[in-house]
Amino acid sequence: LSLYYYGIQVLQSPTNEQVFQQFTQTLFAHSTLFPEEEARDLYLLAINFGVRQVNEGQRSYFPKVMELYRSGLEQGYLLRNGVLSRFTYHNIVATALQIGELSWAEAFIEEWTNKLERRFRDRMYHFNRAKIAYAGQRYAEALPLLQQANYHDPLLNLGARTLLLKIYFELEEWEVLQSHLDAFQNYLRRKEGITYHRTNYRNLIRYTRQLLKTQLESKAQRAKLRDRILQETTLTEKAWLLRQLGEG
Repeated sequence: LSLYYYGIQVLQSPTNEQVFQQFTQTLFAHSTLFPEEEARDLYLLAINFGVRQVNEGQRSYFPKVMELYRSGLEQGYLLRNGVLSRFTYHNIVATALQIGELSWAEAFIEEWTNKLERRFRDRMYHFNRAKIAYAGQRYAEALPLLQQANYHDPLLNLGARTLLLKIYFELEEWEVLQSHLDAFQNYLRRKEGITYHRTNYRNLIRYTRQLLKTQLESKAQRAKLRDRILQETTLTEKAWLLRQLGEG
């Protein structure tokens, strides 16, 4: 009863982090008392709530979401018929990287990739291995994984192109970066079915081009670019762009 009570409270008071803590603590302590499907649903409720909070900028929820993922894996609640969703796999790696758990993320993909559907294993493994290498600034390891892989999934393709953009910029490979930006823009123009994502990645390309120009411009011009980036509503790489401007 207390678990469902706190679950209702979480839904009714989404800004109350203490209620979320009470819900997850009760879940960890008593989930084994429930049938597997019911326990799985409760874990997914907690994870989805935590993910919504971090998507709204509440970064303090990342460690708790990571704890839920770890516990859910250990208890087997994140598997269905022995299969781990590729989306859950991807989100687990992303969450681990957000809190600096690179070694754990590496161990995770080595242990759990074989739980993915066979047709997704290679692409998900290589892409997430590249993400981990990028996070550790191991660019020589990340580049071939991104350049040689054939990412048929449009979202993985966009993710790989974004990582390449960031690596070329951080390595100051300006000519390669310019060619990559042109190819990236052409891909967005040709690819169908990515309406929302098209706006986001076009903004990333546009602001990266502006960032290249501001390297030779005044402090005032860089401040104007910073303001434009901050005000942009559809830009998932806002934090990375600001870091390149020395803003974090």
